[in-house]
Amino acid sequence: MAPSSSFPSDVAVGIVADPGIPARDARAALRDAGLKVPVVEGTYLEFEASGNSDGDLDQAREDLASYGWDRLIYVTDQPLTGTQGPDSFRMRDDGSLAVVTVPALGVLGQRRRLGRVLSELAAPRPAQTSGSAGVMRLYLGLVRANQPGRLLGALGSVFAAVGATGGFGIFYGSIWMLAQAVSLPRLAGISLVAVGVLTVSLVLSNGLWQKPARRSPRWLGRLDNAVTSTTVGLTVLVVFALGIVALTLLAAVIVPPDYLSEQLDGAAVGVGTYVRIGWFSTALGVLAGAIASNFDRSPKIRSSTYNPREVARREVSRAQSTSDED
Repeated sequence: MAPSSSFPSDVAVGIVADPGIPARDARAALRDAGLKVPVVEGTYLEFEASGNSDGDLDQAREDLASYGWDRLIYVTDQPLTGTQGPDSFRMRDDGSLAVVTVPALGVLGQRRRLGRVLSELAAPRPAQTSGSAGVMRLYLGLVRANQPGRLLGALGSVFAAVGATGGFGIFYGSIWMLAQAVSLPRLAGISLVAVGVLTVSLVLSNGLWQKPARRSPRWLGRLDNAVTSTTVGLTVLVVFALGIVALTLLAAVIVPPDYLSEQLDGAAVGVGTYVRIGWFSTALGVLAGAIASNFDRSPKIRSSTYNPREVARREVSRAQSTSDED
């Protein structure tokens, strides 16, 4: 979209960025681009950028006046949707307000793209006042914004179940023999099933799945669920990997190689033997973790699954749904 001819030739520009990744990336992008633009951390909770709307940004207009800026650029980790799909940025016709969504800039090279967009929007007369984005790039950016590793700290009961069940299996000769008898493709399949079951259990038992009809457009609701499932799934994969390492080391410490060889009918024992035991025991533990996750419905899990801005949006949506039902 071409810039409006009514744009002033010189403007005072400021940035309001959601706390966390958006604020950090905005500062880094400005530094890399050599731009000196003030960055203030803040969140516009009422912002819901869908269709051709810039959202209800009354607070942004107040901030323009209070900071003495001519143009406010809001950097957020919420998606921005246009008539043809997701947008990466959009500016109002009068040039007073622009919105940039960090996830739509992807993962690799994201700060470089953000620097280019901010440089464009900070110019007195931007050459472009809107930019489109690919759905896949937005998807990957939203997963990054959720920071899957943060969820690990909220899965205490899952870790306990994996450790208890998996550790228990290390002491049983039948588990040792079964771990060696199972082929690698079958073991990989069992692992995928275990990861999938735990992921689905965490998503459903903690109310992380949303009806697509609650978002506009509907594809954004489907994208939300895909991002949620990926965020939780990646965390479960990390749990699985940590379990394999821990239980393999535990098996190596507890079970002497000679005794293990005797139980395996004289088969040679090496590092791979212990890895198989740790791997198989972890798969059993993760399946037990899926059961335990049904009893771990903590708000901490919901808040750890999403970035702070998305947590706030979902709380507002949940409150509105409750009031509508009443």
